[in-house]
Amino acid sequence: MPDAGFAEALLSLVTAPERAAAAVGDLLEDVPRRGRKWFWLSVIRAVAATVWRDMLSTPFSIAAAAVAGWLGFMLVALLFDLVSQVGLRLIWAIGYVLAHHTGLELIVDALRVRIDWAPMPPALTHNVQWIAVAMWAPFYTGRLVARQWRRRALAFTAIQTIVWGLLIGVVPFVSLFGSRVTVAALPILESFLLIGVIRERWSQVLAEANNHPRGG
Repeated sequence: MPDAGFAEALLSLVTAPERAAAAVGDLLEDVPRRGRKWFWLSVIRAVAATVWRDMLSTPFSIAAAAVAGWLGFMLVALLFDLVSQVGLRLIWAIGYVLAHHTGLELIVDALRVRIDWAPMPPALTHNVQWIAVAMWAPFYTGRLVARQWRRRALAFTAIQTIVWGLLIGVVPFVSLFGSRVTVAALPILESFLLIGVIRERWSQVLAEANNHPRGG
Protein backbone atom coordinates (compact mmCIF):
# COMPACT_ATOMS: atom_id res chain seq x y z
CA MET A 1 0.00 0.00 0.00
CA PRO A 2 1.15 3.59 -0.61
CA ASP A 3 2.42 5.71 2.25
CA ALA A 4 -0.87 7.29 3.31
CA GLY A 5 0.80 9.50 5.93
CA PHE A 6 3.12 11.11 3.40
CA ALA A 7 0.27 11.58 0.93
CA GLU A 8 -1.82 13.29 3.61
CA ALA A 9 1.09 15.55 4.55
CA LEU A 10 1.55 16.45 0.87
CA LEU A 11 -2.09 17.39 0.49
CA SER A 12 -2.02 19.22 3.81
CA LEU A 13 0.44 21.69 2.28
CA VAL A 14 -2.49 23.16 0.34
CA THR A 15 -5.62 22.16 2.25
CA ALA A 16 -6.96 21.39 5.71
CA PRO A 17 -5.62 18.19 7.32
CA GLU A 18 -9.15 16.77 7.65
CA ARG A 19 -9.83 17.22 3.94
CA ALA A 20 -6.44 15.77 3.08
CA ALA A 21 -7.13 12.69 5.21
CA ALA A 22 -10.58 12.23 3.64
CA ALA A 23 -9.21 12.60 0.10
CA VAL A 24 -6.40 10.11 0.72
CA GLY A 25 -8.86 7.68 2.29
CA ASP A 26 -11.05 7.81 -0.83
CA LEU A 27 -8.06 7.25 -3.08
CA LEU A 28 -6.80 4.31 -1.04
CA GLU A 29 -10.04 2.45 -1.64
CA ASP A 30 -9.27 2.28 -5.36
CA VAL A 31 -5.57 1.38 -5.04
CA PRO A 32 -6.13 -2.42 -5.31
CA ARG A 33 -7.92 -1.87 -8.61
CA ARG A 34 -5.91 1.02 -10.11
CA GLY A 35 -2.45 0.67 -8.55
CA ARG A 36 0.13 2.77 -6.76
CA LYS A 37 1.08 4.86 -9.80
CA TRP A 38 -2.51 6.01 -10.19
CA PHE A 39 -2.65 6.84 -6.48
CA TRP A 40 0.38 9.16 -6.54
CA LEU A 41 -0.67 10.78 -9.80
CA SER A 42 -4.05 11.47 -8.24
CA VAL A 43 -2.43 13.02 -5.17
CA ILE A 44 -0.26 15.26 -7.35
CA ARG A 45 -3.28 16.24 -9.47
CA ALA A 46 -5.23 17.10 -6.31
CA VAL A 47 -2.38 19.35 -5.10
CA ALA A 48 -2.10 21.03 -8.51
CA ALA A 49 -5.88 21.53 -8.76
CA THR A 50 -6.01 23.12 -5.31
CA VAL A 51 -3.12 25.45 -6.12
CA TRP A 52 -4.80 26.40 -9.41
CA ARG A 53 -8.10 27.10 -7.66
CA ASP A 54 -6.36 29.28 -5.07
CA MET A 55 -4.55 31.18 -7.82
CA LEU A 56 -7.83 31.96 -9.59
CA SER A 57 -9.70 32.91 -6.42
CA THR A 58 -7.95 36.26 -5.81
CA PRO A 59 -5.30 36.67 -8.53
CA PHE A 60 -5.05 40.45 -8.34
CA SER A 61 -4.61 40.65 -4.59
CA ILE A 62 -1.98 37.89 -4.75
CA ALA A 63 -0.20 39.70 -7.61
CA ALA A 64 -0.19 42.93 -5.60
CA ALA A 65 1.24 41.05 -2.62
CA ALA A 66 3.85 39.50 -4.93
CA VAL A 67 5.00 43.01 -5.90
CA ALA A 68 5.41 43.82 -2.22
CA GLY A 69 7.16 40.47 -1.87
CA TRP A 70 9.77 41.53 -4.43
CA LEU A 71 10.49 44.68 -2.43
CA GLY A 72 10.61 42.57 0.73
CA PHE A 73 13.04 40.18 -0.92
CA MET A 74 15.32 43.08 -1.85
CA LEU A 75 15.37 44.30 1.74
CA VAL A 76 16.13 40.80 3.05
CA ALA A 77 18.81 40.31 0.39
CA LEU A 78 20.47 43.63 1.26
CA LEU A 79 20.51 42.69 4.93
CA PHE A 80 21.90 39.21 4.32
CA ASP A 81 24.42 40.59 1.84
CA LEU A 82 25.67 43.11 4.39
CA VAL A 83 25.83 40.56 7.22
CA SER A 84 27.63 37.96 5.09
CA GLN A 85 30.22 40.42 3.77
CA VAL A 86 30.90 41.95 7.18
CA GLY A 87 31.17 38.46 8.69
CA LEU A 88 33.51 37.29 5.96
CA ARG A 89 35.81 40.27 6.38
CA LEU A 90 35.79 39.84 10.15
CA ILE A 91 36.78 36.17 9.84
CA TRP A 92 39.52 37.09 7.37
CA ALA A 93 40.80 39.84 9.70
CA ILE A 94 40.87 37.43 12.66
CA GLY A 95 42.89 34.99 10.58
CA TYR A 96 45.35 37.73 9.69
CA VAL A 97 45.77 38.76 13.32
CA LEU A 98 46.29 35.17 14.46
CA ALA A 99 48.89 34.62 11.75
CA HIS A 100 50.87 37.82 12.33
CA HIS A 101 50.25 39.31 15.76
CA THR A 102 50.01 36.44 18.25
CA GLY A 103 52.19 33.74 19.70
CA LEU A 104 51.65 31.78 16.50
CA GLU A 105 53.96 34.24 14.75
CA LEU A 106 56.75 33.42 17.26
CA ILE A 107 56.29 29.71 16.65
CA VAL A 108 56.36 30.24 12.90
CA ASP A 109 59.55 32.31 13.19
CA ALA A 110 61.18 29.65 15.39
CA LEU A 111 60.37 26.98 12.85
CA ARG A 112 61.54 29.30 10.06
CA VAL A 113 58.31 28.81 8.17
CA ARG A 114 56.67 31.72 6.49
CA ILE A 115 52.91 32.15 6.36
CA ASP A 116 51.71 34.69 3.82
CA TRP A 117 48.15 35.78 4.58
CA ALA A 118 47.05 36.96 1.17
CA PRO A 119 44.34 39.57 0.61
CA MET A 120 40.83 38.20 0.41
CA PRO A 121 40.25 36.69 -3.05
CA PRO A 122 37.57 38.57 -5.03
CA ALA A 123 36.09 35.23 -6.08
CA LEU A 124 35.44 34.37 -2.43
CA THR A 125 33.55 37.59 -1.74
CA HIS A 126 31.57 37.14 -4.96
CA ASN A 127 30.60 33.56 -4.11
CA VAL A 128 29.58 34.46 -0.56
CA GLN A 129 27.53 37.34 -1.90
CA TRP A 130 25.87 35.06 -4.46
CA ILE A 131 24.94 32.57 -1.74
CA ALA A 132 23.51 35.32 0.47
CA VAL A 133 21.51 37.07 -2.26
CA ALA A 134 20.43 34.25 -4.58
CA MET A 135 20.04 31.37 -2.12
CA TRP A 136 19.85 32.40 1.52
CA ALA A 137 17.64 35.49 1.05
CA PRO A 138 14.99 33.85 -1.18
CA PHE A 139 14.91 30.79 1.11
CA TYR A 140 14.18 33.00 4.12
CA THR A 141 11.69 35.05 2.07
CA GLY A 142 9.92 31.79 1.18
CA ARG A 143 9.59 30.94 4.85
CA LEU A 144 8.07 34.38 5.50
CA VAL A 145 5.64 33.81 2.61
CA ALA A 146 4.52 30.48 4.09
CA ARG A 147 4.01 32.05 7.52
CA GLN A 148 1.78 34.72 5.98
CA TRP A 149 -0.16 32.68 3.41
CA ARG A 150 -0.04 29.22 4.99
CA ARG A 151 -2.21 26.83 2.89
CA ARG A 152 -2.26 29.28 -0.02
CA ALA A 153 1.52 29.73 0.03
CA LEU A 154 2.13 27.51 -3.02
CA ALA A 155 -0.49 29.41 -5.03
CA PHE A 156 1.12 32.68 -3.98
CA THR A 157 4.55 31.35 -4.99
CA ALA A 158 3.26 30.35 -8.44
CA ILE A 159 1.92 33.85 -9.12
CA GLN A 160 4.99 35.39 -7.53
CA THR A 161 7.17 33.55 -10.05
CA ILE A 162 5.37 35.34 -12.87
CA VAL A 163 5.35 38.72 -11.15
CA TRP A 164 9.02 38.56 -10.21
CA GLY A 165 9.89 37.66 -13.80
CA LEU A 166 8.28 40.93 -14.89
CA LEU A 167 9.63 43.05 -12.05
CA ILE A 168 13.24 41.97 -12.31
CA GLY A 169 13.64 44.12 -15.43
CA VAL A 170 11.54 47.06 -14.21
CA VAL A 171 12.76 47.24 -10.61
CA PRO A 172 16.20 45.57 -10.74
CA PHE A 173 18.00 44.49 -7.63
CA VAL A 174 21.58 45.71 -7.16
CA SER A 175 23.37 44.62 -4.01
CA LEU A 176 25.39 46.84 -1.68
CA PHE A 177 28.57 45.52 -3.26
CA GLY A 178 27.59 45.97 -6.89
CA SER A 179 26.21 42.58 -7.92
CA ARG A 180 23.03 42.66 -9.98
CA VAL A 181 20.29 40.02 -9.98
CA THR A 182 19.46 39.29 -13.63
CA VAL A 183 16.78 37.26 -15.37
CA ALA A 184 19.28 34.43 -15.68
CA ALA A 185 19.40 34.18 -11.88
CA LEU A 186 15.61 34.09 -11.52
CA PRO A 187 15.29 30.26 -11.69
CA ILE A 188 17.74 29.97 -8.78
CA LEU A 189 15.91 32.60 -6.75
CA GLU A 190 12.55 30.95 -7.40
CA SER A 191 13.90 27.49 -6.59
CA PHE A 192 15.19 28.56 -3.17
CA LEU A 193 12.01 30.57 -2.58
CA LEU A 194 9.96 27.41 -3.21
CA ILE A 195 12.24 25.35 -0.98
CA GLY A 196 11.73 27.90 1.79
CA VAL A 197 7.94 27.82 1.33
CA ILE A 198 7.79 24.02 1.40
CA ARG A 199 10.16 23.85 4.38
CA GLU A 200 8.02 26.23 6.43
CA ARG A 201 4.72 24.68 5.32
CA TRP A 202 6.02 21.22 6.23
CA SER A 203 6.83 22.49 9.72
CA GLN A 204 3.33 23.92 9.99
CA VAL A 205 1.75 20.65 8.89
CA LEU A 206 3.76 18.69 11.46
CA ALA A 207 2.81 21.18 14.17
CA GLU A 208 -0.88 20.86 13.26
CA ALA A 209 -0.61 17.07 13.35
CA ASN A 210 0.97 17.18 16.81
CA ASN A 211 -1.62 19.60 18.14
CA HIS A 212 -4.54 17.63 16.71
CA PRO A 213 -3.62 13.94 16.74
CA ARG A 214 -6.05 11.47 15.27
CA GLY A 215 -8.61 10.33 17.72
CA GLY A 216 -7.54 13.12 20.13
